[in-house]
Amino acid sequence: MQSPLKVAIRGMAPSPTLEDCVAECATKLEKANPHIVSCDVRIEPCGHHRAHGRLYAVKVEVRAPGKPAVVCHQEHEDVFVAARNAFDSIRRNLARN
Repeated sequence: MQSPLKVAIRGMAPSPTLEDCVAECATKLEKANPHIVSCDVRIEPCGHHRAHGRLYAVKVEVRAPGKPAVVCHQEHEDVFVAARNAFDSIRRNLARN
């Protein structure tokens, strides 16, 4: 990546473990598509699910040269699952284009 990975965690305590998980996902994404220019990630709680409790939203925005920005927004009650799902979706989207 030409720009460093940007991770913004809002509305919750900073988590080095979560940041490491996001960095690992970004590294895998970059290996799959080495032309990625930048990757911005925003993580925040987004409300409560009636049956399961708090939900977390993870938004990943990736830019590659000559392509429009690829954005994915995932929600899940486990923030780590939401992050992995978002990066998996981005990887599939980039593979199609």
